Amino acid sequence: EPAPPAGSSWPAVDRALRSREYAQAVELIDKELGGAKGEAREALMFRLGLALLYGGKAAEAIVQFDKLLAEFPAGGWAQKARFRKADAHVELNQFEAAEVIYAERVRELVGNDRKDRLAKVYLDFAQDYFEPKDALVNPDYAKARTFYGKALELEPGGTLRDHILYRRALCEQKLEQWAEAAGQYEDYLLAYDTGFRELRKMRQVGMPLPAPADQPGR
Repeated sequence: EPAPPAGSSWPAVDRALRSREYAQAVELIDKELGGAKGEAREALMFRLGLALLYGGKAAEAIVQFDKLLAEFPAGGWAQKARFRKADAHVELNQFEAAEVIYAERVRELVGNDRKDRLAKVYLDFAQDYFEPKDALVNPDYAKARTFYGKALELEPGGTLRDHILYRRALCEQKLEQWAEAAGQYEDYLLAYDTGFRELRKMRQVGMPLPAPADQPGR
């Protein structure tokens, strides 16, 4: 990430974004963009897209991310801009447009249909939403939950499934979906905790249980 030019208002821009003062961030960025070039300009354009997206202006954010991608198609912020553009489409209920962006990225990262490899790609997407590497981007547990679900649809095995099941339940908890979280934690324990399975057998004699995992969960 490029360093801010001397005397610039970049620190104020980032503070505004982190404080969710998005209108102020837009004003500050507009003042900087006129004289910005190269990597600095690309980084500011990305920040402007974020400010518009998080400020409730998803349609304007899409236009801004498209401008960035047209000007810097192979730039350091291009991939992040594509994902945030997909987020903007989701905000506008344009799910097919968002899915096209996600699918393109999957094809880039996975050259075949092997389930575990594809599940790991979805897992990377989920992790990016659950705990973004970019400090300017807010966690989005609902989108993380969606990608954990997509990964589970591929029926991954071993420690990968262990991790995904737990993190999906944790997303429900973060979203305060208490009943869903409790149910998913219970399903996890029935598969991965032999003591919990035995207790269930004792309390509900004759009730069928899901198949246990090959080894205890992490």
